[in-house]
This record gives sequence, C-alpha cells and structure tokens, in this order.
Amino acid sequence: MKRYIYFLIILIIVINVIVSCKEKKVQKNNYNMPQQFVDVELQNWKKEFGKTPFILKISQLPNPFKQPVQMSEKKEPKALGIKLVGIIKKRGEYYALVEDQNKISYLVKKNQSVGDIKIINIRNTYIIVKQKIITPMGKVLYITKKVSLTKE
Repeated sequence: MKRYIYFLIILIIVINVIVSCKEKKVQKNNYNMPQQFVDVELQNWKKEFGKTPFILKISQLPNPFKQPVQMSEKKEPKALGIKLVGIIKKRGEYYALVEDQNKISYLVKKNQSVGDIKIINIRNTYIIVKQKIITPMGKVLYITKKVSLTKE
C-alpha cells in the first residue's frame, strides 16, 4: 500500500513538472539578428538643416573701423519712477499717496522710501524726493526733484 502512495506522489510531481514546462514560453535568442540603433545626433542635425537659414545683412552692420562714440557724463540721467497721486494731512502731518511704474500705490510719510526713492519733504501740493542713480560710467549721483500732483 505504501508503494502505491509513493508511486502516486511521484506521478503527480512528474505530471506537474511536465505541465509547468509546457506553460513557460521559451524566449528566442536574437543574437544573430541585426540590431537597429537610432542615431539621435543625426536626427537632431536633420531638424537643424530643415530650419530656415539665418541671413546676415552686412550693409546693416556698423563700420568696424569707425571709432565708437564715447559716453558723456554731462547728461543728467532721467530717472524717477513714481507719480504723486494724492496728499493727506492728518493730525498736522502730511502723508503722500504715490504710485510706482507698476501701478502699485504706496502711502508714505516724510523720510520713508519707495524702492530707491526717498521722500524728503511733503507739502500740500507737492513732494520733494531724492533718488540714488548710478551712471553708466559708474558714478553715484543723488537727484533731488519736486514732484507735483497730477491731474487726470
């Protein structure tokens, strides 16, 4: 009886091995087949050659033999990036409503700054501002200007 049980167990194991081997797919080796590579650099060059060419017009270039124009320090740089919108007087102290180039409004009082512009004095119709400017030649200038109320 024991022989039959051992025989049956061995038979079941052999059948399972045979069935599992049939289910597995055998992968083919593709060593002998030619490989296909993509040349990425060649593809990029083809794209570049397909673009329109850059045309340089020599007649529009400056003369390389002509001496360049020297910058002058005598010109005062035009600066000031704020606009005075309104003035408020509260408890004897003046406050100014100013607007910068980005259309952002600020409520400031005397000795406060908006960016690199410092409010020196505020009166009922104007403000006096001081701005630090660095010229193209590297000099530091302080410009003091009177900014009046604008009517719109």
